[in-house]
Amino acid sequence: MRHHFNNQALGTNQRGVALIVGLLMLVILAIIGVGTMSMTSLDETMAGNMRDRELAFQSAETALRYAEQQLEVLPFSCGFADVAPPAASSINLTAEDGSTITIWDPAASNIPDPWNATSWAAATAYPSNLLGVAEPPRYIIEQVSVDATDNSIVYRITGRGVGSSPVARSVVQSYFRKLFRPVMTITGTPGNDVVSLGDGILQLGVSVGNIADINLSFRGWDDITVYFNGAGGEDTFLLANVADISPGDVTGGLLQDVTHDIDGLLEALTSFKVKRVAIDNPGSTVVTIANTGLLAQTSVDNEYCINSKGASAPKSVLSGQVGQLLATITGIPALATILDAVTSLADPLIGPGGLIPLLPESAGIIVDTAGDDSYEIYTDTSSSTYIIADTAGTNSYQFRGNGSSGLLNAPVIVDTGGAASFDVSGGSYLPLAVDLSVLGTLNGLLGNPLITTLLNTLVSPMNCGLLNVVCHTTKALVQTLLGNVLSAVGNLFGGTPINAGGGISAYQDGQCAPNWDERLSWRELRP
Repeated sequence: MRHHFNNQALGTNQRGVALIVGLLMLVILAIIGVGTMSMTSLDETMAGNMRDRELAFQSAETALRYAEQQLEVLPFSCGFADVAPPAASSINLTAEDGSTITIWDPAASNIPDPWNATSWAAATAYPSNLLGVAEPPRYIIEQVSVDATDNSIVYRITGRGVGSSPVARSVVQSYFRKLFRPVMTITGTPGNDVVSLGDGILQLGVSVGNIADINLSFRGWDDITVYFNGAGGEDTFLLANVADISPGDVTGGLLQDVTHDIDGLLEALTSFKVKRVAIDNPGSTVVTIANTGLLAQTSVDNEYCINSKGASAPKSVLSGQVGQLLATITGIPALATILDAVTSLADPLIGPGGLIPLLPESAGIIVDTAGDDSYEIYTDTSSSTYIIADTAGTNSYQFRGNGSSGLLNAPVIVDTGGAASFDVSGGSYLPLAVDLSVLGTLNGLLGNPLITTLLNTLVSPMNCGLLNVVCHTTKALVQTLLGNVLSAVGNLFGGTPINAGGGISAYQDGQCAPNWDERLSWRELRP
């Protein structure tokens, strides 16, 4: 049986299906297109909001960091008392750059509120223009706590910034601790600088070339830090209040008095006290610090930090200080006179061929005769080293060998006070002890009735007539006494170098820079 299909009828029944399918496809594509456009628009909006939010955050953070920097260099005179706000109020201070900085008491009723635009308008504005933000960021500083024990204040700093529109805003906050310890900052030049401090006179200058005065700035006067920031060269740093050392000994009279350059400096220097001596210099620094006899211009407990290549003090100064040092250690003032006279007669006092071979002839020297002290030294001792003599208190010594050689020549430590602790890396150090039996012998020799004659002879040599037997006998006895004294002095110290090991590090600038201010915490606030 054959079946016949009606093709015409079938085509008629299918007519219109393709159109419906096409329309459905168009609708689906339109929905997808609209959705994609909506997503793109949403992404652009989100990206814009994120950018605006980031601008606001960066603006607020800029204000916060600026406020912290202002606190770091906040001028003060005698501690925190002159920068503290009155109770439930605020105080306006002049910052180092001349701008006004406001410190608030947290209990103040009118303190600006970062969530209230009208109130926040009274906050301190960031002084520079920031691109892309609708308005400059602002900040407030609140004094939240005071610690009179270490002369410090904790501040709460709040910074608020907006983005390209005031709608986007960010509020950040930090707690910042500032120690109000006064600093005398001396900034050197690339040339050979000289700094001399002592006896109520500050002298600064340069030993070569026609260069302007070394830069100098002060903050505060009691228990100050003297910070010398050298810039290379062969510099000299002298802090001495003893009669037998003068700036001319160290510099040959080349110092330049700049007390007239600083308003009120001459009067202020009569009462300041030095607590910390800090030196940073990528060049070499001749260091001579003689803190002897409870001086009027030094504190009892002191800190010394030196970050520089070792360099020897002039022979006249070094030998003179050794004489003063030994007199201080032994408690025999006459010993300084004897050793100074011997040195002036060209007899070697220190070094391998000298009277005291354990003491190097090429060294910087630090002498401290009172209080509990700390020593922190970063140095390359390839050409010279340090002699540190501390005759009182509990002391700590930290040495780090750096540069090309580290502690090649061992620092010499004469510590006759209380306990001493050592933290050494990068070479050896030499702790010296005093032989008490030799000290007893020395005391006995210097108690000899002929000691007065000996001292006079060192100043004016005895000239005896040919037949003056008494004079010749006395002269022989005095010479024997001097020989015995010098022999005892040569045997006074004993010690063996201690190799601490450890690696040698590179010179790192700023090791001794004052760094007492710190951010304690940070957070971003939400409304």
